[in-house]
Amino acid sequence: MPNTNFNEYLKFIRQFENTTKIFSGNLYVYRYFFRKNPKFNKIPLDIVKFYDRWPAVLVFEIDKKNRTIYGLNLHQIPLKARLFWLERIAKLKKPNVARFFPMTYKIFRRLWRKAIFGVRQYKVNRVDFKELRKIPFENWEELFDFTAKTYHNANINEIDKRFLKFKPKP
Repeated sequence: MPNTNFNEYLKFIRQFENTTKIFSGNLYVYRYFFRKNPKFNKIPLDIVKFYDRWPAVLVFEIDKKNRTIYGLNLHQIPLKARLFWLERIAKLKKPNVARFFPMTYKIFRRLWRKAIFGVRQYKVNRVDFKELRKIPFENWEELFDFTAKTYHNANINEIDKRFLKFKPKP
């Protein structure tokens, strides 16, 4: 049974060392501020529909020029599918998934079509680096057991329904 307690989720991720660097091929959890940039303060959050305040992101591309991180937010993927992706990634991870990264959206889409539902871009200036944690590969499965309430304007059941309805284009 997945753990939905947000405080336990924070306690779990905060056991990992804080880092200030982000590299492709790694999984990070961090606090994300959608409205950190003043121009976004004018956007009503109901237009955004929902966003994850504490995403768990497998980073596959970093655009240094635009200061943007591209990755798969595993919170966007239902629990059973997360474990499926973990098994697929584990096969790549031997000995080190970083040799398969950086990966472009186009390549990622070809490898894991349905998973692109969870692909998001994150602006570096909205990442709270005091809360940036790199999750070691051996702890990924334990992290996936959490379905804590990390979303603004959504819950895990709504996210799961959106995932199931999602039909990627060929």
